[in-house]
Amino acid sequence: MKSYLLIIAYSAIAALSTSSLRAQAPGWSRGQQLLAITYDEGIRRAATALQNEGYRLDYSAGAFSVGIKGIHTAVIMCNPAPDSKLTINIVVASNGQGGGEERQRLQMRMDNPTTPTAVTNAGGCVRSTTYGLTITPNSARVGQTVKIRYMYPGDKPGSGDWIGCFYPNTKSSYTGFWTYLVSVKGCEYDFIVPSVNPGPMQFRYILEAGYDKITATAEFVVLP
Repeated sequence: MKSYLLIIAYSAIAALSTSSLRAQAPGWSRGQQLLAITYDEGIRRAATALQNEGYRLDYSAGAFSVGIKGIHTAVIMCNPAPDSKLTINIVVASNGQGGGEERQRLQMRMDNPTTPTAVTNAGGCVRSTTYGLTITPNSARVGQTVKIRYMYPGDKPGSGDWIGCFYPNTKSSYTGFWTYLVSVKGCEYDFIVPSVNPGPMQFRYILEAGYDKITATAEFVVLP
């Protein structure tokens, strides 16, 4: 389902640049805005905008937030733009009427700053129906600090849930750096890049203290 939604998002957003002057197909409403906000603020606004308009937050990871409300499926995508701005693409696919009004209301929500009161579960995170994991930025040098953010369904993570830093394409060859999520407040924490050889790494959100139940991954590159 989520892959299908992301395909919808990419197809609709691509149409913005190739056929923005054409009449839109029935059932679709697409819009774009340029905001002078940070990437992190854009991601927060996207999830909050969907929830405040009554959407069930179905997916929120990386640049995408997806919500479902009745006959409407809305996708908000945030992309960095020149001059420290952010391009916001909003697509609403509707099995009926009203998609244009839904998209306009979401755009108005994106104009409004978020506040800490927007979080809705006991862990201080935006409520989600799925797991998600992001790293910002997704590349850095040894000793530099990156921000790790994650999402999970329910009010709190499992007692054995953890995020570990792994070498790619291995099952259990982790670098010795991990965090159990019961010790984290607010669904984000700082990670100092350890002294490892430059190259690709992978962070994994794993359930129940083992290695097999991987719910989300995020790619990362240690720069030379």
